[in-house]
Amino acid sequence: MGLLKGIGLKVMPWDGLNFLVYFPLLAAAGMLLPIAFKKWVLARSLPLDRMFS
Repeated sequence: MGLLKGIGLKVMPWDGLNFLVYFPLLAAAGMLLPIAFKKWVLARSLPLDRMFS
């Protein structure tokens, strides 16, 4: 989320109506990226998959 916000701040400011663009992107990054990371990266390593299950 922080990386996405940092990149976004280089493109446009955080306040006003721009927040309506930031919110769905940051929400998706905060929810979907960790799920995808667990499914595709941690699932390949059995000890790590068991640790984070």
